Amino acid sequence: RRADPRIFQRIAKLIDDNRIPGSEPYKQLLKQLSEMENMYEADPITHSEVDFGWFIHEFDKQLERDRIYSAADIIRTVEAIKKEEIQLVAYLVVN
Repeated sequence: RRADPRIFQRIAKLIDDNRIPGSEPYKQLLKQLSEMENMYEADPITHSEVDFGWFIHEFDKQLERDRIYSAADIIRTVEAIKKEEIQLVAYLVVN
């Protein structure tokens, strides 16, 4: 099963922006994926190939639960404010 490209892109954007949390739920998901990969590599006949689509879906659900997508949007908005804009607002307030 393939991962939803739209979800994959949203997660990839968070990874590129270094916005993926390092908390326990994310560590658990990565650990599960790693264990599935290790079991498949050790015995591909007994264990099925790793379902990357499942991993992306579960990762996306956790990001939604933790509201990481909305927090990343807010952070990007704040980062978009330039120093010059802040100086202009301060100047207008003072005068």
